[in-house]
Amino acid sequence: AIGLIGLGLLGSHLFFRRRQVRITNGALYLGIAAVAIALWSLTETRLFEFMLPNPTLVYLLTFLSLLMVPYPMLLYIQANYPVLSEKCYQRLGGLMLAIVAVSLLLQLTGIADLLTLLPFSHLAVALVCIVFAVVLVKECRRQRQVTLLAKGMIVLMICVVIDMLKFYLGTLYNDSAAAMRVGMLIFMALLSYDVVARMYRLMERAMENKALEQLAYVDALTACRNRTAFEKMMAQIDAASYPEAELVMFDINDFKYFNDHFGHRAGDEVLGIVVRCLKQAFEPCGSCYRIGGDEFMIIALEGIDRFDDRLTQLRMLLRQEGQPYQIVLSCGRAGFLNDHSQDIWAIYRLADDRMYAHKQQIKQQMN
Repeated sequence: AIGLIGLGLLGSHLFFRRRQVRITNGALYLGIAAVAIALWSLTETRLFEFMLPNPTLVYLLTFLSLLMVPYPMLLYIQANYPVLSEKCYQRLGGLMLAIVAVSLLLQLTGIADLLTLLPFSHLAVALVCIVFAVVLVKECRRQRQVTLLAKGMIVLMICVVIDMLKFYLGTLYNDSAAAMRVGMLIFMALLSYDVVARMYRLMERAMENKALEQLAYVDALTACRNRTAFEKMMAQIDAASYPEAELVMFDINDFKYFNDHFGHRAGDEVLGIVVRCLKQAFEPCGSCYRIGGDEFMIIALEGIDRFDDRLTQLRMLLRQEGQPYQIVLSCGRAGFLNDHSQDIWAIYRLADDRMYAHKQQIKQQMN
């Protein structure tokens, strides 16, 4: 059961990480600790003696799995309950790693066996329990109630004390950690519930933030990028990073006519038609922004290929989708390569001037 909890925690960590949710590594550390506890528990129940014929391998699995538990648990506490100082966690972590290193050295050199080194493992476990106790006392004071985790910690500590007393009082029996395994199962179940709930809340918050960000940068009427998104993008563009960048400004000719003769709903519909046509014609090479009432901008960071063909396509789309309205757009184009400017806002002003010149040209032709 503890092993399944550990695998579930590792899976949940990958699940939330792939969804690009900013989370702590609490589930990862707790999952590693749970898997190590599960291996150690299996060796304590002597199941591996039937599965593995080599007693030395079973012996090493028991030793290593027990040593693997305290440090990931400390990292879990640090990730989820940063109530102690960073230096304190580092010192405790260093002490636990030193216990592991010394134990391995004594074991590999044959100076001491598992039974002799067991007090070192108990010391590391006791340190984690003390840190957990301090953290949970502070959490209970902050929340002004005995939390679910605190109750689980009390159960685990009682079970640990029972097994340690049996060991050090000389009443060692065949299964030397039965009570501790039961307490660890309860405790791990509570911790896993808590850490997954934390990650789920973080994912919900991230989704809410993403939705709010979308509202901040998307024009509500046309669903294209708005002026705020445009200015944010402009701040990132310079001639050194994007030497081929181009801007194309569009303006709807006589837009007031649609509102006056067809009503404001028709004006909104015209804006939507223009955005759809601009996206179809230009979004393969650039992004569309609504920067004013009836003004739009295409930003193409790598330039616009076949510009005249795209304009022709745009006019054809406007004729097809713009019925019964006769939508005519003025446009002005400018870029770093053709206009030899290093300032993106200078390019913007050039595109704006050329758009107004095109507008005047259209008016003269109509007259």
